[in-house]
Amino acid sequence: MLSNIKLLSPAVLEDKAMADYNAHLGESVVVHNVIVTTAQGRLDYCALSSPAVVKVLPTARESLLYFSCKDLLTPRWSVQLLESHPEIPKNAVLRVHGRSYHADGQVHSGDVFARANDAALRGTITVTVAVARAALRFGTLLFGGRLRHQ
Repeated sequence: MLSNIKLLSPAVLEDKAMADYNAHLGESVVVHNVIVTTAQGRLDYCALSSPAVVKVLPTARESLLYFSCKDLLTPRWSVQLLESHPEIPKNAVLRVHGRSYHADGQVHSGDVFARANDAALRGTITVTVAVARAALRFGTLLFGGRLRHQ
């Protein structure tokens, strides 16, 4: 049964990873994890207790097209911290994982949660819906449990 699975070529995986990176290049994004390069050159993968806002920077091709194993492309994007964050050292060299692409067609989400503008819009919509629901509840209470058409 498994022999019937058609695997994607490395070139197809690279095209997908480059398209994803180019769609985010220069954008502000919200992340929950970052790769911090220490002064000793060690890479620390940090899970943040609160999200950070970073900008996706131009990145070396070999980082974008990094195969962590034969069938899995795991891109690492260079990013810059846009708002100070208590868990990230100032002037740290940062990277995040973009979406990873597997030859069997699986896509792993990576570290990017959302574009910063999309996240702000989601928050605005959530507040607007909450206010509308509260107004409806107030109106229902004001008119004794029923709203009348005039």
